Amino acid sequence: MKIGKIIHYYRKRNSMTQEELAFRLGVSGTTVSKWENDLSYPETSLLPMIANIFDISINQLFNNDFVLTLIIEDIIKEANNQEKFDLENSIIYLEKKYLEYPDNENLNFEIARRYLLFSKEAKTKELIKKATVIFERLIKSDDKYLSEWSKYFLSMIYSELGNVNQALSLNSELMLSEGLNPKLDKIAIKLMNGYLNIDKDINTNLNKLMEEYFD
Repeated sequence: MKIGKIIHYYRKRNSMTQEELAFRLGVSGTTVSKWENDLSYPETSLLPMIANIFDISINQLFNNDFVLTLIIEDIIKEANNQEKFDLENSIIYLEKKYLEYPDNENLNFEIARRYLLFSKEAKTKELIKKATVIFERLIKSDDKYLSEWSKYFLSMIYSELGNVNQALSLNSELMLSEGLNPKLDKIAIKLMNGYLNIDKDINTNLNKLMEEYFD
């Protein structure tokens, strides 16, 4: 991520126009526009001023990973707000953002879980397939949170597709995992009980557990 994109991000985060930032830096709005479009770069002497205006350190101004984390957090926050009113629109919004950040695991996870949720509303298996592909990739993530929750969702999918053995295998891994998220631990136990109790409808149990997670 180039410095222009980082300046653009922090300017937007601080609800500033290009003209407002330009005024405080003693440059023109056109100059700021060129920075943000990577057509030119700010002079070195301006960098401390830019960081000060945004109330960040020089290191943060050049820390791509830090800025990317903030950007993804903002994207997910906006998607969550949209989801309250229209789940499908939140999916469309995330899919557009995915084109910009296709390798971000957190963004992939948020898209996949919405695919799974909306598949029940839209009654389509295509979204379940898309979610499965993403979750199967994320269970290998170094991020324990993403890996465990992906296993949980995959166990639900496998069960609904009739692949109970695969579901049981994943759920067993969850229950044996050290430092498992307390909420996920309780759900894993409920899932296991649902799998093993032949008198209960597994899909009904899974749907209830999914609603519990999203509440």
